[in-house]
Amino acid sequence: MIYGSRLPLRLAAVCLMATAVLGLASIQAGAAQHQAASAYAQGDYESAYRDYLKSAKKGDAYAQYRVSFMSALGLGTEVDPVESMAWAIVAEQSTGELLNDYLSALAALVPAKDRKKTQKKADYFLRRWGDDDSRDSGGGLARPSEGGCTGSRLRAKCGASAGVGSYWISWGQDRSGDPKQRQVLQQIDETLLEASVDWPGS
Repeated sequence: MIYGSRLPLRLAAVCLMATAVLGLASIQAGAAQHQAASAYAQGDYESAYRDYLKSAKKGDAYAQYRVSFMSALGLGTEVDPVESMAWAIVAEQSTGELLNDYLSALAALVPAKDRKKTQKKADYFLRRWGDDDSRDSGGGLARPSEGGCTGSRLRAKCGASAGVGSYWISWGQDRSGDPKQRQVLQQIDETLLEASVDWPGS
């Protein structure tokens, strides 16, 4: 048998191995998400948060959203609207307009004094755990005074002038002390969980 005739067999074996590895990774990601959801349902928020955080750092948009929500309400971790908003922005990169209402409600929970810090943290999270465009471009969140771009809703790409990876946060009114705003966030969460949504990266 000549060497060239073994090449297709070797190529097929390599493709089969790659498929198996990718399938195993997908199964492991699904198992981690199931474990986190199970812990959450049982009220073990600390375990759920820890498991969601591991998946969030691997690019799972649903886990990024859950980490954001849990941080906003202090479920399994301290209440941290800055961290919550940063994770929500990373998750929104993959989900498109799915999280617009959530982001608007969440932005109102970030105290006015913490908004600059939130933008910096979101910039860091986008570079660290965001999509490839954010990591490659070094882009981040634009400030409302830059370039006159008003964006749409909470965060929108503002065309080529803003640059790849540049995003705008429309903060709106500070409602961080309003308990009704947390209820709004919970209602949006219930709607998102009830919807049959295919979360990217999940």
